[in-house]
Amino acid sequence: MLAKRHFLVGLILLALLGGCVTELPTTPPPTPEAVISPEPLPPPKSTPAASPTATDEAPTPAPPEATPTPSPPPGPSTPAPETARDLALDYLRGGYRLALPANESFAAADLMLEVAGMDVVAAYSSGPFQVFVGRPQPAGPQWLTPVNVRNTQSQANWWGDVYPDGVVTTTIAAGLPAPRSQRVSDWVGRVVKLPPGGPFDDYFEGVQGNRHGIASNTPRVAEILDRLAAYEGRVKIWGELRYGVDDYNARRLLVSRIELLDGELPAAAEETEAAEEAPPDPDVGPTGALFDPLPGAVLSDSVWVRGEAENIFENSVIVQVEDASGVVLGKQPAITDAAEMGQRGWFEVAVDFVNPAGAGSGRVSLYSEDPANGELTLLAWVNVRLAGAGTGGQAQILRPQAQTPIRGAVVVGGTASGLAGDVVLVRVEDLAGSVWGQAQAKILAGGEWEVRVTFRNPPTPRSGRITIYAVGERGAPAAVLATIPVDLAR
Repeated sequence: MLAKRHFLVGLILLALLGGCVTELPTTPPPTPEAVISPEPLPPPKSTPAASPTATDEAPTPAPPEATPTPSPPPGPSTPAPETARDLALDYLRGGYRLALPANESFAAADLMLEVAGMDVVAAYSSGPFQVFVGRPQPAGPQWLTPVNVRNTQSQANWWGDVYPDGVVTTTIAAGLPAPRSQRVSDWVGRVVKLPPGGPFDDYFEGVQGNRHGIASNTPRVAEILDRLAAYEGRVKIWGELRYGVDDYNARRLLVSRIELLDGELPAAAEETEAAEEAPPDPDVGPTGALFDPLPGAVLSDSVWVRGEAENIFENSVIVQVEDASGVVLGKQPAITDAAEMGQRGWFEVAVDFVNPAGAGSGRVSLYSEDPANGELTLLAWVNVRLAGAGTGGQAQILRPQAQTPIRGAVVVGGTASGLAGDVVLVRVEDLAGSVWGQAQAKILAGGEWEVRVTFRNPPTPRSGRITIYAVGERGAPAAVLATIPVDLAR
């Protein structure tokens, strides 16, 4: 009888407690799908609380909530995994000229592989090629989708990010070939300025619809490109098209000359007054452009410089490495390959320099010399970073010798100071920046180091270099410690 009374009391208490429960959704709000333009998601519907049962008398305590992985906000924020995959593959085909299988041939795969620095949400494979798409990550107001494409046979490896608007950028590119740079002459198109907030600010669109990043190392041309936001007409350009660079569609037009075909740029008032006062000058002065090194390159004590010049005395130029104050750290003359005096010609030269006491900014500058008074005229410059002496170790490549033809594999060795026990990265590269092979070497206590680097032969012979880098995050190259020019044989 007492047990029965206790049972009735329990039922009454449960009924009273059940009437006090507020309405809660039975499932958490759904996470929006990562698509380019998803429909707005309806708010989660509430479900009335279930009637208590006998099993509710002793509920199991819920485990502590884990910290949730941030998800992109609702709306047109990030591409779906398949879309991110296709955008990355198209980017590699156009920017690196890779012969990849068709996008539709990449099937979803259960690849039991952890990808460093990426929370993989989808994986695809086609033959030796694998594609990993990561969970979107916040980058300021935008969410970037990381993608990793690799070739299990050649060990080529590419990392990049896909922006919400479909723009792709490169983080790391190892073992990816790039065709030789292409000379550009009389290309007609228009320069499109992109809205702020993205990785790039403009691109060139040709008459066939092809789009390339665009820049210039020639001050006068760079100024015109900056002012083209107010110009909607066509332009004609000359220069060089480079592949496999971190620019729009992995291509960059380095412009050495530009013409406006549909009117003139609106000039500022002070520019108009100066133009009216200045006497006309029918003579065309010297011009030049630099294509190597790239802006932002980290230099240690040597740099390989490549460019072009026109209308210069005796086809001769001077290349200088300067610090932020203009102090000359190293200089080297060079002769262009122009067939006749005054014609446009190309040049390549290595410039050794002494680092300043502290690391900082600097520039590589191109000059022509006035034969009448010996004054130098600045033709072009590239802003670089200088790894200052004493701020880290130094290294020297002793073998192979400069300009040695290499094929398939090469033993690289030398000495270093201030790096005992450290690991450095040794790469075989071409002058377009493509990495054909790499290996890590450990600096011994006495400063000696040596490593055998196996690399893929390019499809055509070309000039290249062996470069040793300090190792940064995720094994990526950081400061350049030393470099020597070599010939990459087929």
